[in-house]
Amino acid sequence: MTFEDKPAYLKPVEIVDTKGMLCPLPVFKTKQAISRIKADEVVEVLATDPQAENDITSWVRRNGHELIGITNENGLLRFLIRKR
Repeated sequence: MTFEDKPAYLKPVEIVDTKGMLCPLPVFKTKQAISRIKADEVVEVLATDPQAENDITSWVRRNGHELIGITNENGLLRFLIRKR
């Protein structure tokens, strides 16, 4: 199932483009986006930094949010994160 196939309640209300940015910017931009949305809304994060997968996954877990999914398409990481 691709992100586009997700039901409407999993559609992101904001897309965070961190392509070309290195640590810690993908996590920092994710944190900013999460702070702007309401609980149960979803953010999509785009990243090319290979370390972003570990960094964002850890940040989401530490802060009690829900990582709905991650895809890696030729080095482009896409995260769906629900604010809790």
